[in-house]
Formats: sequence, structure tokens, C-alpha cells
Amino acid sequence: MAEHHIKIVQAAYQAFQKGDIPGILEYVADDIDWGTNVDPALPGAADVPYFASVKGKKNLPAWFGALAGAVDFTRFEPTAFTHGGDHVFVLVNITATVKKNGKKLEDRVIHAFTFNAQNKVAQFREFTDTALAIAAFR
Repeated sequence: MAEHHIKIVQAAYQAFQKGDIPGILEYVADDIDWGTNVDPALPGAADVPYFASVKGKKNLPAWFGALAGAVDFTRFEPTAFTHGGDHVFVLVNITATVKKNGKKLEDRVIHAFTFNAQNKVAQFREFTDTALAIAAFR
């Protein structure tokens, strides 16, 4: 099943790279819990639109809209996939330009996907260099 979960994540990334948000939604649970490792009370966290967490598939398109409104990706490169139980972990190299100020953001993040019994993504977490992202948005 773990290899199947990796294929699902890879298909979701392909949809993301095409801007196909409905394609991503095919793979997520109705009660998806989607967010980052960032404490919303952290000073500057509110400056980064995609640090917001959302619950529920119906709210996910708005999160992707905030991401698209905040940055232009010049590189979004998943480089390594691994799994453990119902989890898939992905190392992703990112280069983007912050739209509001033109600053460049380069980061290597970890995406953690948790699958439910129906083989849908039930939880997503991005682990990122919080200080780096906040600095790029200031």
C-alpha cells in the first residue's frame, strides 16, 4: 500500500505543477487537515499567506489561491519520496519570487502526507524554514 500512496502523492504533485486544483482534490479526504509546522502566533507568520491552516476539502481551493497569489514558482522539485505506514514524506526544492516585493525565496521543505483507510490524504503538513519565509515576505 505504501507504494500506492507514493503514486498518489506523485499524481497530486503533477496536478499541482499544472495548476489543476480539482485534480489535487481527487486525492484528499473531505475532512482534510492541511497546513504547515508554523505557530500562527509567531511574529511575522501572518505575513505569509500559505502559513494558514485549513480544514475540509471545500476550503482547500482558497488555500491554493492564496499560495498562487503570493508567489511565482520558478522551481518546485520533489526530489525524494519515502514512506512509513500510512505516511509519505517528500523532500521538495523550491525557488519562488514573492509577488508583493519581488524577493526570491529558496528553500528545501519536507511535505508529510497521512492517508486514511480510504487511501485519501487525511492530513498534509509542510515543514519549512519559517524564518526564511517570513524574511522573504517582509
